[in-house]
Amino acid sequence: MESFETQESVAGQKEFDKVSVASLVLVLLAFCSALLPMTDSGPPSLFVAFLIFYFPGGVCGIWGLIRTKKNPHLRGRSLAMTTLLIGNPISLWIIGIFLYFSLGTLNGGCC
Repeated sequence: MESFETQESVAGQKEFDKVSVASLVLVLLAFCSALLPMTDSGPPSLFVAFLIFYFPGGVCGIWGLIRTKKNPHLRGRSLAMTTLLIGNPISLWIIGIFLYFSLGTLNGGCC
């Protein structure tokens, strides 16, 4: 009797949407690459790494929202929402900081 209940509870569980999990991981990698200290190659390389991780993370976040809405047996809607609601304002801030410093160095100094 106990094994039947265990099998039923396992079968009734929803699985995580792997696209939503990937979106959160990609956005976290993007933020880690943006927060790394400056290396010899300079900030453009870090900004390119940020963009390489951020844009696929945003696409996966939107795709994860669509998938969890269509399929009620998938979990992970909150991961995709977190990616889009927290990731977008922080990424705009990072892009603004990069543009401020890169345009400032082109004009002879940032201040």
